[in-house]
Amino acid sequence: MLRQPELQSQALYLLDSFGPQARPAAPALLELLKTEKLAVRLQVASVVCRIDPAQIDAAMPTLIEGLQQKSSELVGDALDILADLGAGGKAALPTVKVILREALKYQQGNPRSVIRALESMSGVAEVMPILIEAMNSEDRTVRNRATFCIGRMNSAASLPALQTALTTGQLRSSAELAALLNRLRPQTSPVSQ
Repeated sequence: MLRQPELQSQALYLLDSFGPQARPAAPALLELLKTEKLAVRLQVASVVCRIDPAQIDAAMPTLIEGLQQKSSELVGDALDILADLGAGGKAALPTVKVILREALKYQQGNPRSVIRALESMSGVAEVMPILIEAMNSEDRTVRNRATFCIGRMNSAASLPALQTALTTGQLRSSAELAALLNRLRPQTSPVSQ
């Protein structure tokens, strides 16, 4: 395959644009997963997964490696790829959950991109326990970030978990949380504060 970064990037873009018609290139791309810098391997993994979804398992170690980096750019790239894979990215789910906890706890990274990937892979049910846990944090910033993330999800699917957490005492009731629930709730009776 091409070695000059710009040409290589252009070749990957073109292969990606051909979609499944470029499937014969998958074996050569899989070889690149073994030899290149991580940023390039993530790009290759993305293309391989789109042109030949049967190769997702072969690309998964590269994606998980991307998630484990200190570089927020590499982590973000890996998260974007996983979000695009949807349920095909489930093998990375445990790592992505850890990243969400760290993003909320240490106020690092972008928890919204983590949530997008989690939602894509497994639905809101996998995300809510982590966010509810964060909403109980002693750290107000962590609680606010979790609340913000739930609000950005703007998904009625998050309502049952939030309502259960409120009614069972797993979550502190607050005017802000009640307002969030009321905004997410379909046109029914409002949640009392």
